[in-house]
Amino acid sequence: MEAAAAERFLGQVVGWARSRKDVLGVLLVGSWARGSARAGSDLDLVLLAEDPGAFRRESAWVGEVGLEPAVAGWEDGDYGAVWSRHVRLEDGSRLELSFAARDWASTLPPDAGTAAAVGNSCRVLYDPEGLLEQLVRQVENAQFHAEGGGP
Repeated sequence: MEAAAAERFLGQVVGWARSRKDVLGVLLVGSWARGSARAGSDLDLVLLAEDPGAFRRESAWVGEVGLEPAVAGWEDGDYGAVWSRHVRLEDGSRLELSFAARDWASTLPPDAGTAAAVGNSCRVLYDPEGLLEQLVRQVENAQFHAEGGGP
């Protein structure tokens, strides 16, 4: 995915998230958040939702986000506290949309998978309640103390 296309898509996702009361936040993680994405890099998002399973049970949201008709297919995966929809677009681009419940952002301490995803660089895109910013601070504090900083 080209950078301009990625930014357009991120704008679409944020606009869609703002229109839904059940989406509590959007977090960009992975190579796009680190600024190290290449043409073949997938775009990784974590969506904080009131009921993450609802997005698995119905797929109308795929069109609402602006992915259709470009979707070539998808498969879902379970990763403990989150589930992910791995989407392949017709142009060969790949997206990973991971869905997590509200408590994913407030679990203390964050589990290893969460800490790795967030601590390896992230960009908060939408966070009206400050849940994701709080998570980022918790992970940063945990990393700081693990590296021998502070009491």
